[in-house]
Amino acid sequence: MTIPNDLIDKCERNQYCWHRETPSDIDVAFEKLGLPKTGELYIFARKYCLQFASESIPFQLVDIVEDDGTISDNIYYAREELKIEPTLVPISTYEAESILVVDVNDERVLQLTPNDAGDAWISEIISPSLYSFMLSHLP
Repeated sequence: MTIPNDLIDKCERNQYCWHRETPSDIDVAFEKLGLPKTGELYIFARKYCLQFASESIPFQLVDIVEDDGTISDNIYYAREELKIEPTLVPISTYEAESILVVDVNDERVLQLTPNDAGDAWISEIISPSLYSFMLSHLP
């Protein structure tokens, strides 16, 4: 599986999408998080940082690792405080009681919102894949 050429072209032309300096940081993060080192999220994150803002979505997208190579606090917050299952990797901040995640099992991008009781998540499919999501929303 490779990144589609049209997405690479869009990323290369975009001033907010930059190359990852140390792809091995993603390898280490995925190992520590128990995530499979396959699929669109892994392949994309090894090449590009995920952090950018888009006018077409009301979320700030965040990267999986910090500048120093450590796992993003956003991931720990999602797992420990929000109790989001480990196969759902957050790609946004938690805004207005919602968060965007990638399901590593099927590549879909989901928007999670707590139910009325606040004890479970309601998921809405935002995109059938990370690549199609990025093509639609990368400024």
